[in-house]
Order: sequence, then structure tokens, then C-alpha cells
Amino acid sequence: MVVRCFHVVQRCICIILILCLVFLQGTDSSDKVKRKRRAVPLDKECEQSELTCQPDEQFRTMDGSCNNLANPRWGMSNRLQNRLLKNVYDDDKGAPRAEGCNSKLPLVRQVSNIIHAAGETSDLDYIRSQFIMTFGQFLAHDTNLTPMVEKDSGGDLECCGEDSDNTECHNIVIPEDDTRFKPGECMPFSRSVGRLDCNDVRQQVNMQTSYIDLSMSYGKNMEESSNLRNKSGGMLNAVNPGDYLPVDESPKKCELRVPANPPSIYCPKSGDPRATETPVLASLHTIIHREHNRLAEALAGVNPSWSDEQLFQTARKINIGQWQHIVYNEYLPATIGSEKMEEYGIDVKPSGHHDTYNESMDATVFNAFSTAAFRFGHSLIPQALSMVDFDFSPKRKAEELKNHFFKADLYHTYNKLGIEYLLMGMANSPCPRFDRKFENSVRQDLFFDEKKVGEMNAFDLPALNNQRGRDHGLPGYNEYREYCGLPKATSFSELVDHLPDVAALLENAYDCTDDIDLFVGLVTEKPSKGSQVGPVTQCLLAQQFKNLKDGDRFFYERQGTGGFTPDQLEEIKKIRMSTLFCLNTDAKKIQGNMFLRIKRADGKKGSCYKDYFSELEDCDNMTGVNIYHWIDMQQP
Repeated sequence: MVVRCFHVVQRCICIILILCLVFLQGTDSSDKVKRKRRAVPLDKECEQSELTCQPDEQFRTMDGSCNNLANPRWGMSNRLQNRLLKNVYDDDKGAPRAEGCNSKLPLVRQVSNIIHAAGETSDLDYIRSQFIMTFGQFLAHDTNLTPMVEKDSGGDLECCGEDSDNTECHNIVIPEDDTRFKPGECMPFSRSVGRLDCNDVRQQVNMQTSYIDLSMSYGKNMEESSNLRNKSGGMLNAVNPGDYLPVDESPKKCELRVPANPPSIYCPKSGDPRATETPVLASLHTIIHREHNRLAEALAGVNPSWSDEQLFQTARKINIGQWQHIVYNEYLPATIGSEKMEEYGIDVKPSGHHDTYNESMDATVFNAFSTAAFRFGHSLIPQALSMVDFDFSPKRKAEELKNHFFKADLYHTYNKLGIEYLLMGMANSPCPRFDRKFENSVRQDLFFDEKKVGEMNAFDLPALNNQRGRDHGLPGYNEYREYCGLPKATSFSELVDHLPDVAALLENAYDCTDDIDLFVGLVTEKPSKGSQVGPVTQCLLAQQFKNLKDGDRFFYERQGTGGFTPDQLEEIKKIRMSTLFCLNTDAKKIQGNMFLRIKRADGKKGSCYKDYFSELEDCDNMTGVNIYHWIDMQQP
């Protein structure tokens, strides 16, 4: 009896299994396809072939290789970024950070709405000019380019469309109470290109060289550099008269509102695909481009027997030396402050060589710098662009920035003086204050596309930044407080480097202090004394710029192979950003320090900030390097 019952039960189970199988076969297979995510295999970067280096080479390689002779791949382009702290991927291997202390992390757009919304008017910096923001963006493009995953055939993934099942899409969800975008609407987000390290953990790639070497102007490898060169007299290609950036024959992002008609109107090209992200950025590219050609022409005048290659590399070397000096002598003091620079040993000396090179220092950009810390400048982006003539008179009504992302029209205005008027406008305008607030130009209307009606037509920059940090598995803000020698905050009231009202907003957005995204924690800090930014931001910036200085065998203050002579270095150290601006434009006057606001002619200097303002100087009195210190006595 027991045996017979067992067989009956067994038969019933079989019948149930068969019925279940029939049911599953009868379901719509398309539903299963929709639920299934399409995984994309990652390349692996671990053991690689050795590079052959020339220890006596006088010039940098274009891709940054062989800068460090013991570790030739340190700092070169197309390499994995470093990390200061271990990743916090959800699976420890590559899944984006999503889990918080109690539940899922808050939606990044929700965080943006709570914390980063700006008011009707901007809070302004009493000390710094708007130029500091553009310069910082230009510098960021020199040290980092983190590519996003694209289609196999090229082009952006359509993460809210046909590629939505691709695991490399990690779209931003719009919250129910959003007032700019439709609740539930999809804001596309493609993950950063990843490769597996030797432990099979996903790491992000830096396509740029890490070094401060103007790779955003000269290109990040030999092929890109060759395409930018004129192959004669050491010059870069240019549109003349006027030495403007060359024509991009096949622009991927740049757009024009009228048909291209070179040399009158066209999409300009430089060594970085982001050169036309804003017309002001393209204008700064042009200044550095012109300076190279000005130097090459001067060198050819005193060294008539030099080849195109020698003229090009020497002009590039001088240009990079000047660029590095401006970064460490003007930009960083105005950003992280002279005190912090001295603490980290990254202050440069008024004269003479100063060799701090450390062969064991890896200059490779670290992830927390490129993905969070050096994005602090996003809070400085203005709502509109001003154009000011050489007499500091407005040329036109301020242009809404949202209408000029990857648009080249302003670059060509006023008989090609548009680039100079744009930069004059930045130098003449006060910088938005470094704080939690982001202008609508980037929080509500980033990359605004007027052609898209009834669909997602813009992005949110702080939301993108936070999603990118989670994509990269960056630990939260609290972990970096500890890294920088500051106590972790165990409650929101212990966020002592944040104003109380800001700490309250953070508590409204996050369940606990450990959940605070790194980028959010950084841009909500109170600025430290003598600094534009807060203490953890200072720490991360200072550490990276120390690595970039002490880990660069060709840093401009070094003596010896590849270095400048004492006389040449003295010439380099007299150069300021204002020098390059005056030498390469028709400007009459500019403040001596373009990163600071102009001292008013009526004597009102801004109360307690009066010592920080910069006097206007005559461009006629500014001179470049004395090129005679580069005469080759060996030439026939």
C-alpha cells in the first residue's frame, strides 16, 4: 500500500512538471528577452610586453611612455587609472555601487534635486575670475579622458532605446516628484570603458596621458599628433590668416547652425575630442595652439638649419614648460592655496632649478581625482557666457550656455575676434562661488538639444557625476575623510566641514553618512582658509598634483637630460597666463593674474579681499621667452 502511494505521488509530480514545461513553452519568448540583460565581455590588462626606452632622449614621447624608465607604462595614454582606496563595487568585481547602509542608495537625480538646485541668482566669488573655471576644464582634459562604452559599430549606445538590454547601460531614473523631466523618463547613461586588472576586477581606462604635457593640444599618440602637424617649420596646422584651429573635416559632436564654409565658419579641431564642448574652451585651445606656432617660427629664425622635427619638439617643450609653470605658479595657488602647496611640497620656486623627481612615484591619474575631486569645477560653471571687447565693454547680451554646448558659432563671430572676446569676458566676470549649487545650464540643461521635442533633451551634470562615481565603484566621502587624516563622521551633525544647513540637506538625501557619494561630499564642503575648495578636495587635488610633479622625469624645474638650462628656465618662469593671452591676441590690457578679479579703477577693491585683486597691465609691456637662449651653437 505504501509503495503504491509512493508511485502515485511520483506520477503526480511528473504530471505537474510536464504541465509547467508546457506552460513555459507557451509563454511569449519576447518577454524573457526583455528581462535578460546582454552582457559584454571585458578586455584584460595585466601582463604586457616590455617597452624599449631611450634614456638620453631629450623630448617626451607623445603617448607618455618611457617617462619613468623603470616603469615605462606609468602615466602613458590608454592605461588603467590608479586607485587610492579599494573599490566598493556591489560584487567586489565590477557591479556599480548601489547598496547603502539600510537600503539602496538614493536616486542620483533625487540627490541632485535636494542638494544641487541653484537659486534665481548666483552666489559669486569675491576673489576669482570666471577664467579659473575654463582653465581648470582645459587642465582636466590634459590629464584625463575616460571613454564611455560605445556600440560595436561605433557611436553612442542608445541606452534608452535599442541598447537598453546592454549591461553596459546604467540609466538614471527620474524620480516621481521631478519638475524638469517626466517622472519615470529615462536619462541614458553608458558605463565607462572597463578592463580587468590582474585580479579580474573592473578598472577604468584613461585615454589621455596623465602628465601635464598639453596632450589635449598635441594629441595623445603619434598618429593624432601627426594629423595635427603641418610637417613644415615645426608648425601645427592652422587656418590663416589669424592662426585659428584647423578644420575638423568629420566632426563627431560639434555642430553649426549654418552650413560650414571654411575658413569663415567651421568646426575647429585640436588634440582632444572635447575641444568644442564650449566655445570658450575652443578659444583657450586656440591660444595654446598659436603659442606653439609663434615659438616654432621664432626658433626657426635663430636656428635656420633645424629640421621640422627639431623645431616642433623644441617649441612643444617650451610650450609645455610654460604651461606647467602657469599651473603650479598661478592656478593651483588660487585653487588649493599656497599653504597646502607648501605642505605637500608642490610649490615652485621663483627662480632656479628645483628637482623633486622620485622614480618610485607613479604619476598615473587616480580614479577619485578624475571622477570626483577634479570635477569640483563643475560647480563654477556659469549660467551664461559674456563677450567683452578690448576696452572691457560688453559686445552683446550674455549668451545662455545651454545653447552653446558643442556649438562653434560664437568662435567665429566679430570677424574672428569672438575667441578673444569670449576669453576677455571670462577674465572680466566674477566666478560663481564654489558650493553645492549648480546652475540650470548644467543641472537642468546640460547638452540641451532643441531638436528633441517630447523626449529627454538634456542631462543633469551632478547626477551624471554621482552615477559615474557609482559606476566606478568609488567609496563614499567618509572613506576619503579618513584617507586624508580627518575623522569619519558617524552622524550628520559630525560633518564639521559642512555648514549646518548643508548637513541637514545631506541627511534629507541619504540614510547615513557612509552613503554620501564622494562627489557630493566634496562639493558641499566649506572652503578652507586661503583655498577655493574644502579640506578633502584640497587633499585629493594636492596628492594628485604632487604625483604629477614628482613623478614626471621631464618636469620643467628639473635639470639634466631633457631639462632647461638655467637661462632658459629663468625665461620660462617669467611667463604668466596673461603673457600668453597678450602675445596671441590683439588685446590691449588684461589683469596680470587672469585667475583673479580685476582691481577696480575707482579704488574700491572689495573690503577685506582687496589684496587679492589683480591690476590691469598693458599688453605691450609683456614679452615672451627670449628665444636667443635657444640658439644652437652647434649648427653650421
